Amino acid sequence: MLIYEAPTITDYSPGDCIINRQKCSANLKYVAIAALFVLPFFLAPATCAKVDKATIDRFVFLDYQRSGKKNLLARSKYSEALRAHETGQNERAIKLFNEVLVLDPQCKEAMYTLGSVYMYEEQYAKALETYSRALKIDPVFKHALYRRAFAYASMYRYKDTVSDLTKLLSMEPGYEGARALRIKCQVELGNLPAAIDDSTELLRVHPMSTEDRLQRARLYVKDKQPLMAIKDFSFLLKHFPDESDAYVERADQYFALGRYKEAVADYNAALSGDTDNFKHCREQIALCLKKQGK
Repeated sequence: MLIYEAPTITDYSPGDCIINRQKCSANLKYVAIAALFVLPFFLAPATCAKVDKATIDRFVFLDYQRSGKKNLLARSKYSEALRAHETGQNERAIKLFNEVLVLDPQCKEAMYTLGSVYMYEEQYAKALETYSRALKIDPVFKHALYRRAFAYASMYRYKDTVSDLTKLLSMEPGYEGARALRIKCQVELGNLPAAIDDSTELLRVHPMSTEDRLQRARLYVKDKQPLMAIKDFSFLLKHFPDESDAYVERADQYFALGRYKEAVADYNAALSGDTDNFKHCREQIALCLKKQGK
């Protein structure tokens, strides 16, 4: 199981967005669906005042409406298709979006949301093909690039995921959700130094993030850099002393380095807190004392 950060949307600029993160524990095959559709809603702008809730798909539709295209039938079917998708009628939405694309074969916006519907239905190959069609029309269509990365991840094509996310981050370095996904894929690919670099960038922006600090510390552990891991665990515990499990994890690194006295102190600190690792701590304390000849 991977701990992944599902994206949420906040308004950034007309026709664009930034991506934040909320914790989601799931297999990457299914996390893409959560990432695309388990999104907090936010108020639509005045141009969509009658819509109580709006997703990024609806804002992309508004971009299409503002584009000046005169194909009124395509716009009407697009609106109908989007509403079908929003109300869970995905088979109907797929049919209608494909009709839109017959009427307007260059409608990248409809391709984008059609790809989302395919993702929702776990038809990842079709989603991938549809996002790729949109990107052939507009290679810098950031929303499509981001969601195609999810499609690749859902098919365990992590190298392709990283490639798309790297392109996206070159255009929009502030896409934190993209960087978080790239970290997970780099770990899957065994590229721990690259994952650490991305984690360090997240910490540069959010130095007091317990989640990001803990993530980098654990990456250092995986990369067999115990001293760097200890440094991050120590920073975390200095500012957030109630993080009992960080004591356990730092203690494990002290133990690996043969620093048994410090390990015992941390295991005891964890036991005095709210850790669930009671058995591990007690066993490790006994082992530390044995190593010290006590």
